[in-house]
Amino acid sequence: MDAMAAKSLRRRTHSRRDVRAPHVNAQGILIMRKTVTTTSVLLTILFMATVHSSINGQTDRRGASAKMQAMRFAGWSSKSEPIGQACPPASNAGQRTYLNGVDGTYLPREPRWKDAHPILFQPLLHGEYIGPIRQPHVDQYRLRVGDSLQLVYRYTREIIPSAYRINVGDLLEIQSVEQVEKDKEESMVVQALVLQDGTIYMPLIESVAAAGLTISELNSELVKAYQGRFLVQPAFMIRPVQADSRLSELRAAVDRRAGVGGQGLTVSVAPDGTVQVVGLGDVFAQGLTKNELKREINARYVQDQFLGLDVEPILVTPAPRNAYVLGQVATPGAITLNKPITVLQAIALAGGDLQGGNLRQIVVMRRTENWQLIATKLDLRGAVLGKRLNPADDIWVRDSDIILVPKHPIQVADEIINMVFTQGIYGVLPNQGVSFAFSKASTL
Repeated sequence: MDAMAAKSLRRRTHSRRDVRAPHVNAQGILIMRKTVTTTSVLLTILFMATVHSSINGQTDRRGASAKMQAMRFAGWSSKSEPIGQACPPASNAGQRTYLNGVDGTYLPREPRWKDAHPILFQPLLHGEYIGPIRQPHVDQYRLRVGDSLQLVYRYTREIIPSAYRINVGDLLEIQSVEQVEKDKEESMVVQALVLQDGTIYMPLIESVAAAGLTISELNSELVKAYQGRFLVQPAFMIRPVQADSRLSELRAAVDRRAGVGGQGLTVSVAPDGTVQVVGLGDVFAQGLTKNELKREINARYVQDQFLGLDVEPILVTPAPRNAYVLGQVATPGAITLNKPITVLQAIALAGGDLQGGNLRQIVVMRRTENWQLIATKLDLRGAVLGKRLNPADDIWVRDSDIILVPKHPIQVADEIINMVFTQGIYGVLPNQGVSFAFSKASTL
């Protein structure tokens, strides 16, 4: 018994040594492999943490460098500076704000959130609701049908180098001086009105043409008419009592000083592209700039002998401009274009898109200069989801554009099912008839 006990004790001791030894049995090998695997995992995690920390440090340095470059480009140092002297230097209300964002100005593609970097996001602070000074909407505004203009009349009172020519309606004072004896003269004073036929009536002779003549030319005509017949040595002095009668009548026609004030009138561009101007009639204005229309009107007045007059056209109210949003939007209809807006803004003005709208295939129909209809499809789904930050498909809206937000194919299929089954088959076959048919089918 003692020999058997000793042999069993030696076996147990040898077995314990085998457990502690790494290369004795399979159990020991398994324990060693687990230890090596755990160590490898810990080392891998430690290595990845070190690399991640290094990458974050480089990213932070690049972000800080980009921020510094953006601030230097904007003309600012790393220190916060006030916008103007109206804000105290120690106040935070006048500090420029840099935010992490995207700017696709210098990218050859649409920006993504991975392109974010520090940018100057609100340089105007509490004046952001006004916005920055942007480019003009168009280089030159050209008049179109429906534009409302105010023609302001101004009398230049400038010296006209050419001699004054008598107009119909002028009132002239004509004094005839004749030497009867030595150092003795007789004079006759007559006031003559230039009639509609352009003539004046003088004593002893018939009418004399006066309209369109200068004062000296009329004097010569009177001398010819009286000399040798009624007077030996006729001499006349002509003085205009009331001149510029046509210009005075035009001034009275546009005089608004007793009412709204000023001298002018309000006109609208008619469907034929013309405006009605006092004294000239129809003047073509469609497609002209205001300066071109001004030159046209003033040249026409000079041609019709309305001298000393300057007309300035002022745009009062532009013609209404509308775009039309249809389809899967909350409030379809017309929207007024009183400022530049994009397709996304037009959809927002229409109440936004409805559930079931297909924002991947928005249709925009447009008329060209010759009224030809063109159309395109836009994909704005990514912009609505916040994934496309500067979508190229968000184009500007033009006057008379039609923006159609179509239904999604799933919505179309749902409506077809509703129309065919719910309102069609189920409407013809009520629930009792359908259940009866199924009960019949179950017995087969």
